[in-house]
Amino acid sequence: MVSRWYGGGVHHNQDASMKNKIDYIPTAHDVKRGRERAGLSVLQASQLTHRSVRAWQHYESGTRVMDSAVWELFLLKTKQVKL
Repeated sequence: MVSRWYGGGVHHNQDASMKNKIDYIPTAHDVKRGRERAGLSVLQASQLTHRSVRAWQHYESGTRVMDSAVWELFLLKTKQVKL
């Protein structure tokens, strides 16, 4: 099983045939790695996705799961993936 996000992390219930899709629930590691790749602070990432700073901190710590739509928005806005 591999991640649907090209960035790497393994995520349960996903298979290799879907590895190029961006519509999945990212892990905390995916969220932090994606933000760092984009060169953004937590504040900037939260503003970009219309989420609070605290919510973004929860996403990165793993205490809250990021919705796939927010993840897709983030990847598209930071040009880490193309449709």
